[in-house]
Amino acid sequence: MPHESTKKCPFCGEVIHAEALKCRYCREFLEDDDGLPVSHHARRGFGRNAAEPDPEENADDFGLCSVSPSLWGLLGFFLTAAMFMVVAVFLLSYPIGDLVQGLTPKVLDENFIQRIDRYTGYVGMALGILTLLMVILRAAQLKSIYYEVSPDRIEYGRGIFSRKIDNLDMFRVVDLKLHRSLLDCLTGIGSVTLVTKDDTDPLFELEKVANPKQLYDILKKASLEADRKQGVVHLD
Repeated sequence: MPHESTKKCPFCGEVIHAEALKCRYCREFLEDDDGLPVSHHARRGFGRNAAEPDPEENADDFGLCSVSPSLWGLLGFFLTAAMFMVVAVFLLSYPIGDLVQGLTPKVLDENFIQRIDRYTGYVGMALGILTLLMVILRAAQLKSIYYEVSPDRIEYGRGIFSRKIDNLDMFRVVDLKLHRSLLDCLTGIGSVTLVTKDDTDPLFELEKVANPKQLYDILKKASLEADRKQGVVHLD
């Protein structure tokens, strides 16, 4: 039996704090409409004519910005991949058998030299294909990430084969940090880290985005406004 200061989540049945606005287990928002708990994501249209405009719809859904990581964030990885591709091309095109013969005082059999060239060619081809696949996969993973910033929350999604979509309430943001390496400054990107009171994402990072200072200012302003609307005061 739950303690008086707790209650059961109507969506997953787990015991949570009585004052909780969002379930820490199933991450559903809790709200009483006519005495019934309603998910924040399903509350629009409940208890009113669907043709009537929702007075909160514009305020909640007005997006401040939509960003995704820049491919410039993979510049270091691309440079490393380029070096592997150079090695692969070298193994494919250069007669390694002749190189081995030049380094060996003993005269090697011609068939043995041809086998060396053939096997090193196979290695070069495999290395080139593997490197190319890794580049495509990393680029696809990075571009599968997106962040939708609204005045009340950040919705984010990631994943190629298994898509994950989640959100973070603005009033849970305690602090923001902007990180830019020398390479980030040269390419015009950066990462914004949010220190939050969310159990799932205590440190939430919007990684390798373009115009990071502008995004930092937008998030800072939205966080302060959300705190004001919710009456939240963050104590150290």
